[in-house]
Amino acid sequence: MSKIEFDFSTLSAEGCKSVASPPGLVRGFKKNYGGGNARRESQIANKAESIERTAKAIAFAPGKQLFMTGFMLWMSGSTVHIFSMMFTLMALQRPLTAIVNINKAFKRIDDGTVDLLKWKLAFIGVNLVGLAMALYKCHVLGLIPLKSSDWVHLLSIKESDHITGGGVGL
Repeated sequence: MSKIEFDFSTLSAEGCKSVASPPGLVRGFKKNYGGGNARRESQIANKAESIERTAKAIAFAPGKQLFMTGFMLWMSGSTVHIFSMMFTLMALQRPLTAIVNINKAFKRIDDGTVDLLKWKLAFIGVNLVGLAMALYKCHVLGLIPLKSSDWVHLLSIKESDHITGGGVGL
């Protein structure tokens, strides 16, 4: 059998106008069959959604420890001794350290594509709840000077208006 060859160089745009267009063809419309833009946009959206979910998990992670912290503070009692001081200082230190190192907590997901401000504020809020629990425990232990008797040393000594005397002078 002989090979059939066709010379494509003889085709021109004018010669193709006589051929009917296939059904569904829209001239001038180009579809990107590789799915480049649509696929890329969906990948970006999926990545942003993943970052949002991870940021939410990081923001509310300290909240998982609040019940245990409260329970430990309650179990340590209301008198000042080594264990109550140890638990109270631990409950004060953890939220303060977490708030100071907030950027380190979100560093692994912060690539600049998603605004993490609301999740950072939620992280601070949850840690402030833990800090409030520790400060309340300090108040119960009497470590925070809130009563007027705690400030008596700052009052001036009044001079007496009356002079009394009595007894025998020598």
